[in-house]
Amino acid sequence: MAVTETQVVLLRDSKGGEAEACLQLTRFEPRERLQRAVRMLGICWGLALAAVFVPIVHFILVPGFLVAGVVMAIRRYRQPTEPNGLHGQCPGCQRAVVLRLEAGETLPQWKYCPECNAGLQLLPARIQGTE
Repeated sequence: MAVTETQVVLLRDSKGGEAEACLQLTRFEPRERLQRAVRMLGICWGLALAAVFVPIVHFILVPGFLVAGVVMAIRRYRQPTEPNGLHGQCPGCQRAVVLRLEAGETLPQWKYCPECNAGLQLLPARIQGTE
């Protein structure tokens, strides 16, 4: 069964200001990861089957969907966690922000504050005593 976890991350703006935020993750067990991978493979191969009936472009679409299905299924199986979103306070404008993260995104990375449009760097939180 999928488990939702919360991790503390740092938001840093371009001026050096920092604030803590909560990153929500869904952690999948191996059985669920396999189900997600098979579902993705089925979707892509279904699209490949439907593309057989499209004149001319089926020479590109069918092989493309067949290969993409395998690649995407492998990527989906290798993904043990999926980020749900990030809730925190922008260090620049001090407003509450909610940031969406895509399934394959990992930290560190850059996003923009939806309120003030400032660049925010998302970093893993520092462990106390390692500085």
